[in-house]
Amino acid sequence: MNNFNPLLNETFVFRPFNGSGMAGITATPGGYIHEGHGVLRYAEGQWIPDDGEYDLAFVRGVLAIGVHLPDYGNSVWTWMDMDLTKSWLPERLHKYANWHHSYNMNNTPFDQKYHWDNSQHPNKIAMKSAMDKACSLHGCANGNGAYITHEGNRDTPWLSEKRILILPTMKPVLIPENPICYLCLDNGKGHLIKALQDYKERLESDIEYAEEAKSKAEVDLYDSEDIIETSKGKIPEVIKELQELGIGE
Repeated sequence: MNNFNPLLNETFVFRPFNGSGMAGITATPGGYIHEGHGVLRYAEGQWIPDDGEYDLAFVRGVLAIGVHLPDYGNSVWTWMDMDLTKSWLPERLHKYANWHHSYNMNNTPFDQKYHWDNSQHPNKIAMKSAMDKACSLHGCANGNGAYITHEGNRDTPWLSEKRILILPTMKPVLIPENPICYLCLDNGKGHLIKALQDYKERLESDIEYAEEAKSKAEVDLYDSEDIIETSKGKIPEVIKELQELGIGE
């Protein structure tokens, strides 16, 4: 694949925070505590008690903790900044603004041709194994962990604290310095196009909804007129029968 992020060819290991992927928070269903086995380490699918070593995945209770890979192979970094997006747009389009910004290989867009099959990536395999292990132990699993192409201010600081390392060098995955969003290029032309496309889709949706409502109203009007006409035609017959029974209006 052209414009493929070479980092995605690597295999990643990490150490969880306090034995979890949620900064010490453990999610459990129904209030039941799933901590009997302690933290388990992947160990190439052997799932041994955690011994402090780095690995591709861990299980703590119902938490399956691993490294998440992006869906698009050209993705380098994504972040969210609504104010930055709005700065490129006329005010009338602000409600169609998108939070997301994307730094991609050679400023390529997110496109289906860059969607890659990562099902055989070692980290993907380890994460699936973690989900299966948690399910086998507790009947359910919650996937959690680090995204190597995204880390928000409220996210667990996997990358900013250099918790994700690359095998075999054990060098940390670093947050890109001064990433440039491909949508922000050319005075935010990409954001403007995206907002206009979203606006167009909203207008088309409004038209479709209104046409359906109009069609239904026309059917209802036809039905109502038919009911009125039929009812008016039957009233004289009923009045006549009442009169024959000696009942006047």
